Amino acid sequence: MSSSPPLVTIVIPTVNRLGLFRKALASALAQTVPVEIIVSDNGSSDGTEVVLPSLDLPANVRRFRHAPTMPVQDHGWFLISQVRTEWTVFLSDDDFLEPGFAAGVVELIDEKPDVAFVYTGCDLFYADVAVPGHVGPRFENAPDFLFNFMDGKRNISMCATAFLTQGLRDAGRQPDNVLIGDMYYWTKALESGGVVGCDDRHLSNYFFYRPGMTSETSRNNVINWARESREVATRMRSLILADPRNTHDKA
Repeated sequence: MSSSPPLVTIVIPTVNRLGLFRKALASALAQTVPVEIIVSDNGSSDGTEVVLPSLDLPANVRRFRHAPTMPVQDHGWFLISQVRTEWTVFLSDDDFLEPGFAAGVVELIDEKPDVAFVYTGCDLFYADVAVPGHVGPRFENAPDFLFNFMDGKRNISMCATAFLTQGLRDAGRQPDNVLIGDMYYWTKALESGGVVGCDDRHLSNYFFYRPGMTSETSRNNVINWARESREVATRMRSLILADPRNTHDKA
C-alpha cells in the first residue's frame, strides 16, 4: 500500500446492524490506497455498542458512539464535521465496497482535480438479485450527466460516490424535510455546473432492498418521496436548460 497521505475518508454510520456493519467495515479496511475511516454507532442496542469499542482497529480508524439515537440528518452533519480529508464517501452499514474503490476514486481526482464529484460502477441489489448500475464516460459535463440521469442512463448511489468535503459543508445540514440525502448533496454539487468523474468498473455494492429490513427508503411515505423527486427533477431540468451548450430537446 502507498505511504502517501489519505485523500479520502470513508464514513460508516451504523445502528443495530452488527453483522452487516462488520462487512461494511471490512470492505473499508481492505482498500488498496490509504484512507481514513470514521465509524459512528448511532445508539445501537444489538451488541454493536459492545463490539465496536473492543475491536482492534488500525490507527486510521476513528470511532464514535451516540446515545440516544440522533435523527439521520443530525448524525450525517456530525460526521461531516469530523472529516479531515479533502474527499468524503458515505458507506451505509448495509453496503460494501470492492478493494479497488478508493484507488479508482483517487485516480480520477488526480487526473482532474477540479472535478465536482466522482462515482463508480455499482451493483444495485434487490433482495438477492444484483442489477449493474448504468455508468457514464470517464468525465462528463454536469448538464449531460443530469440529462442522462433523468433519461434512466445513469445510476448513482451514496456508497459509490466521493464528495468534496468542503462541498458537503457548503451545502449545509440535510434539511429535516429532505428524504433523499444523496441526491440532495450531489445536485447541490452540480448547481454551478462542472464535471462529473466516473470509474465504470464495479467497485461498490448498494442494497436497495433487503427482505424484512427497514431503510430510509422504506420507512418514508411514498407520496413524500414522489413529491421530493418531482422537486429535484425540476431543479435538474433548470440546470440542463440553463447550460449555454445545451443540445438536448427542451421537451
